[in-house]
Amino acid sequence: MPFLKLSVELLDQTYHGCGDGGSPEWPPSPLRVFQSLVASAARGQMIGEDWERALNWLAAQSPPTIVAPPHRVGTPYRASVPNNAMDIVAKAWSRGNETGKDAQPSTHKAMKTIRPTYLPEGSRVFYLWLLDREPATEVLGHIERLRILARQLVALGWGLDLVVGNLEVISDDAIDQLSGERWIPSTANTHLLRVPHAHTLAALQNRHAQFERRFQGGALTPVPQLSPAAFRRISYRRDWEPEPRPVAAFRLLQLDGERFRIFSTRRACAVAGMLRHITATTAQETGWSEDRVGTFILGHGESRDDSSHQPVGRERFAFVPLPSLEKRQKEGSAHVVGPIRRALVFVPEGGATDAIEWAKRNL
Repeated sequence: MPFLKLSVELLDQTYHGCGDGGSPEWPPSPLRVFQSLVASAARGQMIGEDWERALNWLAAQSPPTIVAPPHRVGTPYRASVPNNAMDIVAKAWSRGNETGKDAQPSTHKAMKTIRPTYLPEGSRVFYLWLLDREPATEVLGHIERLRILARQLVALGWGLDLVVGNLEVISDDAIDQLSGERWIPSTANTHLLRVPHAHTLAALQNRHAQFERRFQGGALTPVPQLSPAAFRRISYRRDWEPEPRPVAAFRLLQLDGERFRIFSTRRACAVAGMLRHITATTAQETGWSEDRVGTFILGHGESRDDSSHQPVGRERFAFVPLPSLEKRQKEGSAHVVGPIRRALVFVPEGGATDAIEWAKRNL
């Protein structure tokens, strides 16, 4: 099968892009690459309809596989940088003030935390989208326009993260020749990256229009951050990492909902039994069949009239009370196993995501 490959090479082998909360982002998110392509298309002009269609087509594709070199997050440091306050300087100059504090650009500084990501083993990042075996003529036109935009890329991450880009169609055999760690979309909720969707381009254009109008009416109207509705958050993992098992985690609370209901670890079996019972009752009330409740929740493969127990294996709910690990300080520091305050529900065989989501919603 053919793949669309977008390659980005960071010229300085460093990257400064940040994810949610200002944490270092690696690999660079598909949304960040898409924004760079949009900036390439809008350089000095409005984006034409053909270019919009090409960008919207790319944004509507499934999240790409990413091949990126190993990275090392550097030690953060603080630097004094310009505070983007030249409007204050200009006002001082317009009043004839050329020597006061406000008139000196060097006095308008702010401290900024910088934490680069280093790429000691290479600086090329590849984004791979699966294509149809025989792409339609319209799709080939989109690809050609995206190739032009990729070759006009300037930066990815901060403005100092200069890049060279390219885009081409390759075979699946050629993917094995790409150097780097392979990041693939995952069902876990761990390493989240921002990914565009079909309406991302319109959201970016709307935000840019707000930026251009920010001084209308004689007052500054701050431009909000890009709305979370303008993109998706997709979990990624390296292809050699195991797929995390989906679980439903619960706190055991008293009826007032404010305090923990604490159980001794000696009552672990009783806690598991109570959780299994309420799960079976809730499943019956929400329309589960008697057979499915018996096998998937209660673990009985036999019918109600059969006196001999038949195990159902690992494709069923498991109920696991969780003791607390408590740090207690007497002489030195020690962690001890405390009472049960929480519990997990999962399927030992793995998978069964729909059943786990049902447990999260209903228990």
